[in-house]
Amino acid sequence: MSAPNSAAGNSSTRETFLSVDLAKAVQHLADRGTTDRVLCVFDFDWTIVDTNSDEYVIEQLAPDLHSRFEETRLSTPLFRQSWLAYMNYLMGQLHELGFSAADISRSLKATPLSLEMQEVLRTLTASGKVDVVVLSDANEFFIRETLQHYNLLEHVSLIISNPFLHDPRFTILPFSPTRHSDHICTLCNDNMCKGTVLDYILDKTEYHRVVYIGDGGNDFCPSTRLCSSDVVMARDGFHLVRLLRKYIAAERQKAVSTHGAHLHRRRRAKHTSHPEGLRGQRLNADKFDVDAEVQVWCSHADLLALFRSLLLPQP
Repeated sequence: MSAPNSAAGNSSTRETFLSVDLAKAVQHLADRGTTDRVLCVFDFDWTIVDTNSDEYVIEQLAPDLHSRFEETRLSTPLFRQSWLAYMNYLMGQLHELGFSAADISRSLKATPLSLEMQEVLRTLTASGKVDVVVLSDANEFFIRETLQHYNLLEHVSLIISNPFLHDPRFTILPFSPTRHSDHICTLCNDNMCKGTVLDYILDKTEYHRVVYIGDGGNDFCPSTRLCSSDVVMARDGFHLVRLLRKYIAAERQKAVSTHGAHLHRRRRAKHTSHPEGLRGQRLNADKFDVDAEVQVWCSHADLLALFRSLLLPQP
């Protein structure tokens, strides 16, 4: 929750803003012009990295604690209902065991992040026409430290996640979307509605196209906020794909396939304007609709191929 981070070693300094700077970051993006740019919004766990970063840190630092991970969570009603509450309990356990923030940072250096995913992020920003945002219900510290280790922080304009405090003990604070609007979403956790956050960004910018990349159930909500010129890239075998297949109308499920193939394509709206009421609309809890094009991917190699075919110039 400090000032914006500047990526070291980059002659043309790019600022990576954290959630505390959300309004400033979005204004920064809007000020430089977005009408001819693409916004790529990535989830983090099981999307950018091939693991759940919260659980991974526990496994690396405290194997005995990790061996009781599911048993402890399922045996406590509060922990079953709130992942954030459970993570704060585990962070407290790490603190009691004597681990420091530096220990956590070192453990994150081994977080599995593939070469293909690294190439995705580097290639997108190298195009000069793409802004990358990480929108995750993990926490800012784990995300920032992981990206920094892989020298990827400079390729991300904004990290939106739950703040992490080091002192006097490890604490993960809720993102608190009520800073921007009331939380009435029935699809997301109380501490973060990703659709509300995406609304906030899109209300203040005019991106040519939005691509949302995710895997989990809380990635469905932002998927409903997009229009037909946008794209949702959903990871196969995870909850987002199951929700998309469940809620997309029957006539739009006929072409469902996997392994980076086409799930659904509609004729896109012209990019000069966004249809009124499609982008940035508040989700009606009893009506789930996805107007965006949907692509399914399995591996980061699939994802890289999708980006090359959809957004990046062919060699």
